[in-house]
Amino acid sequence: MKPKIKTGISAIMIIGWIFAGMGSVFLIMGILFLTQSGKEEAFKILGLIFGGTGLFFFLIGVIFLILHYNNKSSLKKIVDNGYYIMAEISNIDMNYNVNVNGRCPYVIYARYQDMNGCIHTFHSRNIFFYPAGMMKNNMVKIYTRPDNFKKYYMDIDEILPEVQMH
Repeated sequence: MKPKIKTGISAIMIIGWIFAGMGSVFLIMGILFLTQSGKEEAFKILGLIFGGTGLFFFLIGVIFLILHYNNKSSLKKIVDNGYYIMAEISNIDMNYNVNVNGRCPYVIYARYQDMNGCIHTFHSRNIFFYPAGMMKNNMVKIYTRPDNFKKYYMDIDEILPEVQMH
């Protein structure tokens, strides 16, 4: 059974939606100024300024959204491919780079040693509870490409129970 990919809401997605929304509002305002300008030169300049700024923000937002959804579809392709390795959980740390409501999430680190003796370290997505006492075992599936371990998805849902925060 293939896992459902959980990537959560990323900062790139939030910025993309904000920029695309702001850009579309400014673009519409610019178009309205241009259509209502008639012979007024000030309205034409205002329309070009609003329209150009709106187009710029809209394009930046769309680029961010494309980046987010390409990353998500890339992870989905990796999981659908079905190739995975079993890695040993080595550490659980707090991610101090993220702070939500005064709490930092936890990240699970896992290590895998390949045939050549090279050790690869992987990390999970952010989880907002301490998972140490809840893990079913200390081995986790890492879905990846056989030739490139840089893109991967750690299936922590398989080793953790479903937790509902209230």
